Amino acid sequence: MKNFFEKCFMFTLVTLILSSCSAKGVKIEQISGKYFVTKEKAFIIEKTKDDESSSDSKKYHMVIYEKSDSGYVCGLYENVKISVKDGKEFITADRFDMDLEIINDKTIKDTKSNVEYKESKQGEFPDNLDSVNKIKITEDIKNISNKSFISDSGVQIVFAVTENGQANLFIKENGKETHYSNANLKQENGKTYITANGLKNKFVYSSISKIIDEDTKVEYKLNTKK
Repeated sequence: MKNFFEKCFMFTLVTLILSSCSAKGVKIEQISGKYFVTKEKAFIIEKTKDDESSSDSKKYHMVIYEKSDSGYVCGLYENVKISVKDGKEFITADRFDMDLEIINDKTIKDTKSNVEYKESKQGEFPDNLDSVNKIKITEDIKNISNKSFISDSGVQIVFAVTENGQANLFIKENGKETHYSNANLKQENGKTYITANGLKNKFVYSSISKIIDEDTKVEYKLNTKK
């Protein structure tokens, strides 16, 4: 009889542990497409729209917004995943050095600063960021958005557009990333130029697979490497 109760107790204990673990697990689909905000920062995780021929259909990127004197600055991080460390779930990404612990699908905690990001309904971002930096999604915008164009020297250009129509340009060179806000495409003299706040380069969007620097003649070709 004693052995019977001991077996029942162990079975119940194991069941509770397994139930607890499965309940804690948060899938990336549960936190993507939402703004998580503090008073000074916010971020959103979105599914990256790769080429239709790509087999990697579950790749995600993250855009982090932070208040500045001129409005907002933001950073783009690719290959977002959920990783487990010491029994806790964290958001990880390429070149990402923040420790964002997933408390649940509505709360993310920065363990370094001890600040919590709370889920915000669309349009409730501080200072109405949701209406800032929106562009009209044309066919050219669809073709260029969230793709990487790379030169022979390894410099990358990414025209990043969130699902809410906020566009930013990122230039990655020698491990350094430069961000330009309010990116867009502009027609001039029969050519399509990439424009953004503070951008001095005259980038011509030549085709769906090529961007050309009009001054240096450097070509940036669609990066098909995954």
